[in-house]
Amino acid sequence: MDAAGNLFGAASAGGSGMASFCGDTGCGTVFELQPPSVGGGHWTAIDIHDFLVNFGDGIAPDSIVLGPGGVLYGTTCCGGAGGGTVFKLIPPASGGSWTEKILYSFTGNQGTGDGYLPNGVTQDKNGGLFGTTQQGGVSSTGFGTVFHLTPAYLGKGWTESVLYAFTGGSDGAAPKGGVLVMISWLAPMALVRKETSGWRRAFFTALRRLPALPRTAARYSASFRSDTTRAQR
Repeated sequence: MDAAGNLFGAASAGGSGMASFCGDTGCGTVFELQPPSVGGGHWTAIDIHDFLVNFGDGIAPDSIVLGPGGVLYGTTCCGGAGGGTVFKLIPPASGGSWTEKILYSFTGNQGTGDGYLPNGVTQDKNGGLFGTTQQGGVSSTGFGTVFHLTPAYLGKGWTESVLYAFTGGSDGAAPKGGVLVMISWLAPMALVRKETSGWRRAFFTALRRLPALPRTAARYSASFRSDTTRAQR
């Protein structure tokens, strides 16, 4: 939700972008819902972007994240280079159409290191994006990844780094959701689980530098933290 109370979301089908592999209902849309001007009225739906109108931007978008300046970030499960995309939609300055930019396009090979079939993304405080893929990774079968995208810098495009590749064993496989960037008080609690491999330790250490909870929220965190810590002993 933005400051005006508008809601944003994605539909995995529908819209004006058509292709045989999307069926008869379109390849997906990103939409906005504007609240009624008076109580009890109807919300107004606005179509922001239709996928596959311009071939290469992907199909079947996932969840949407609202970033600074009203920019929207999201993923498509397929399309692009074959394995899905991470995109952003830039709002118009005044009227007009939103502008789509593809930040990263996954290769679409289950055994490749960058991942395949991305889920939604979460923005960090530096403008980067964390996310997961349902398949891909370093193994030949590809059980999914956790990745980070670093924003473009000095003329270079966004850069993907794989933080972790699932093995399909006790660590799990095929993650379906995104990742949660936790606030500072959660980081010590997470470390109680003694997950000491390199990427986990670095990830949780970085989280400890995030801003502390507001005082109004701190009251509710204390009992939750205590209960969760006991459950992990």
